[in-house]
Amino acid sequence: MIFDKIDASHPHYTIDGVKYDLTSVAVIDTFKYKGYLAEVYDYLDPDSMEMACTFETYNAWNKDLTKLLKTWDGSYCKHIKAPHPEMFKLHESAMQPLTLLMKSNSNFGQLEKMIAEKDGGNIPEFRGIALEEQFCKHLSEICRIFKEFGDMSDHTYDIHQLMKTLKIENGRWTEVVPFEHYLTPLKGALQKVRDCLTKMEKDGPLFCKYIIEENTELQELTIAMVKQDHIVQWLVGDALKQDQFRFLYECMKIIFDSALREKLLAGEKVIMESVIPKLVAFRSLMAMREIQLKKAEEMKKAKEKKAKNEALKKS
Repeated sequence: MIFDKIDASHPHYTIDGVKYDLTSVAVIDTFKYKGYLAEVYDYLDPDSMEMACTFETYNAWNKDLTKLLKTWDGSYCKHIKAPHPEMFKLHESAMQPLTLLMKSNSNFGQLEKMIAEKDGGNIPEFRGIALEEQFCKHLSEICRIFKEFGDMSDHTYDIHQLMKTLKIENGRWTEVVPFEHYLTPLKGALQKVRDCLTKMEKDGPLFCKYIIEENTELQELTIAMVKQDHIVQWLVGDALKQDQFRFLYECMKIIFDSALREKLLAGEKVIMESVIPKLVAFRSLMAMREIQLKKAEEMKKAKEKKAKNEALKKS
């Protein structure tokens, strides 16, 4: 692990808002090994080589370079063989939110695979609920880190609501055209995040950044997922929005299936500002009328039933 130079009077390192105290020995060791590597880089700098490495001085220059490389190689081999318990503890603690998410994603994925193979039979419902809850909890924590320390500061997130929305219509939203149009990209964005987590877990911790927000691919995919979720929640985030969206789609479909299709697709002003609002208002009144007629019919039946019961009592 290579740190920036740290104040020896109070050695610590901060990752994602968490401060880790370090011993002076660990600070000196890590910075010393960084210095050996920096000396090699400086020695091989093109401007430096142009001045120091000439035809006459090549042998001496090559000998000095070999000496620097041996120093770096020997010190680094010694460094990687040392246990460095506090460095390991720092790594483990800083990466814990990510490792927990990768594990919960794996467990959740295995359960989904079992359900798909057995068609849900003999698998307790509470198990799925518990594993999904853990996945949502750990993904929410990663989103928090991305928001506070990464590039997600302009976006809000609600992973539990995201997962809930993907279950509307008992999971059969693909059969509802307007829902399918927006929920399919959201499901795909979530799957890309999960595939990335699976790959990171497969590759192992050495291929992950212990500073969570520096895992740029995961962060970019998460931001794309959250952006798509914003659109979905605005359109179908609750039962009322779902009814309204479905109703508006049905109104638009009437125009689309009519001779006005081309004008609708062209976004003509008369369609957008006159035809659509009037059609929506008309169909809204018709829906209200139907509800009122249905209520009146139910009240009529209730009165008839009451009168019939009273007549039976008198007889």
